[in-house]
Formats: sequence, C-alpha cells, structure tokens
Amino acid sequence: MRPRVLLLAALALAGFGCNRPPTRGELNGNQMAMDMAEAVNDLRAVNGELRNSLDSLTRVVARQDTVLRLVANATGVQLPPR
Repeated sequence: MRPRVLLLAALALAGFGCNRPPTRGELNGNQMAMDMAEAVNDLRAVNGELRNSLDSLTRVVARQDTVLRLVANATGVQLPPR
C-alpha cells in the first residue's frame, strides 16, 4: 500500500510541475478582455438611458401634437394631415 501512495504523490507532483505560470502577454490579454467586457456593459447602460430618454421625448411630442390639434380644431384652423 505504501508504494501506491508514493506513486500517487509522484504523479500528482509531476502533474503540478507541468503547469507553468502565465506569461505577461497572457495576463495583458486577460486584462484587456476584462476591460472590454466592462466597456460593453457601460455601453449597454448608456444605451438603456438613451432609449428611455427617446421614449420620454416621443411621449412629449405626441402630447404636444394632440394639444395642437385640439386647439386647431377648436379655432377652426386647418392643419396638414399627418
């Protein structure tokens, strides 16, 4: 049983010995990928804010259009068709 334990320990050490530390290029590549992912998330947040602003402005324009048409109808002024 003791030779098996020694053999397993030797195989484990050999496996750990094959693992090499990451190079500076790999680390820089990983950092760049993380930075890009963060930038994409920031762009998604800004896109959502812009979409909300556009929806809000669309509602305001629709409300103003309705008010103008009501005033025009009340005064008898002809407006061009939509």
